[in-house]
Amino acid sequence: MKNVLDPHSARYLATELPRVEFPRFREKRSSKGLERRYEELLRGIVTAMVAGRRGFRNMEKLTYQLSSGMRCPLGLAERIPDTTTRDFVIAADEKGVRDGLRRYAKGLYHRGLLDDCGDHVAIKMISLDGKYDRARVRVNSKLNERENMRLIRQSYPYFQADGEPRDGWLHGEVRTLSVVLASSPYTPCLDCIPVRGTTNEMGTFKGAFEDVLKDWGGTGLFDAVCVDAGMVSLEHAGLVKAAGLDYVMAVKKGQPELLGKLQKYLNPRTTSDAENTERYKGMNLTYRIWRTKEVAGWLEWKHLRQGVLVRRTLCPDDTEEPKQDEVRFYASSVPWKRLSHEEWLRVTRSHWRVENNLHWTTDMILKEGKRPWLRDPHGMLVMSTLRRIAYNIISRQRARTLCPDDSLIPWKDLLERFHDALRLAGHEHVVSRRHRRWLKTQAA
Repeated sequence: MKNVLDPHSARYLATELPRVEFPRFREKRSSKGLERRYEELLRGIVTAMVAGRRGFRNMEKLTYQLSSGMRCPLGLAERIPDTTTRDFVIAADEKGVRDGLRRYAKGLYHRGLLDDCGDHVAIKMISLDGKYDRARVRVNSKLNERENMRLIRQSYPYFQADGEPRDGWLHGEVRTLSVVLASSPYTPCLDCIPVRGTTNEMGTFKGAFEDVLKDWGGTGLFDAVCVDAGMVSLEHAGLVKAAGLDYVMAVKKGQPELLGKLQKYLNPRTTSDAENTERYKGMNLTYRIWRTKEVAGWLEWKHLRQGVLVRRTLCPDDTEEPKQDEVRFYASSVPWKRLSHEEWLRVTRSHWRVENNLHWTTDMILKEGKRPWLRDPHGMLVMSTLRRIAYNIISRQRARTLCPDDSLIPWKDLLERFHDALRLAGHEHVVSRRHRRWLKTQAA
């Protein structure tokens, strides 16, 4: 799929990319580096990401190759230098970039693009999950270890070091908390909350949930909140219920008493309440579900209504011995009769869409994990937020672009379509059909 222009992709990008807007934030660049406006630099990065380009050098090459028909709608009049962009990203305001992601998600909502609930789930819900990316910081050889650590913590508050410096570098992680609308067919990312190096997902959940309520409270966009085991606690469950929402929490060894209670009532049962089998990579993938209401109101969990056990089995055709066998427990405040067994099976699977859709796409398709644009902790945080904006643009187009056999178009093919559209589209390809009809009428 080289050098083949898809007019639909060209019109989509010419319409959608200009909607990526960032609030005015304080510039940290010197006056010498202000020849390029920060909106132009950030939009250039997002444009390169949706085209599948990796690295600042490839971004510079793409902005040089942009067609005349795409330059005007995107506001990218000239080539964007890679060094200028990299220096800007390292010093950019991560809060302003994050606000750009939240603004874009709000724009999707106001355009009515977040209202539809997909067939895969029977309840509107958001899902929260953490993500970790490898980063590194150069150590000052003139300072001792204690002074170096103090300086790094002060300069990079969202960097968590692994241990001792090696070969002049201190390696560690940059962690973020992703919020997605799991009930939407294309699973858009609503927010990307950075996790400070001095805490973890458990300590970040309260502030993250408050931000979610500030942005989306009262919109009716979701009725339930799904969280992974790293954020499960009685306090967090109470926060969700106090907001008038229900929770679905994955339970693991971090909550031993609650896990033991769920195991007591669910493990002895052999006949499942519901079962679903499908083909996956030439094997049979089976999901079985068990539910119990015996745990309702257990101890201080007065709002707890039911426990759920889901067993995922992957079995080859020529044997009954499973290749993979996973067991997952959930605790929920959703009333017992609100969802059937089959609907609960879809709900528990949709909880993992934040991992299987967002995080898998950013890692495997946009190469966030193995081939990041840079390793600077602050810059990685900025790029991670921009990558989620690009994911929202790509995933929405993929959800409505089908192959001839009604299957979803492969990610690689879609990115190539975008790349060709950015290089080949003329002015006549990016205007709307209504505008084209008006131009024909005027010419006649």
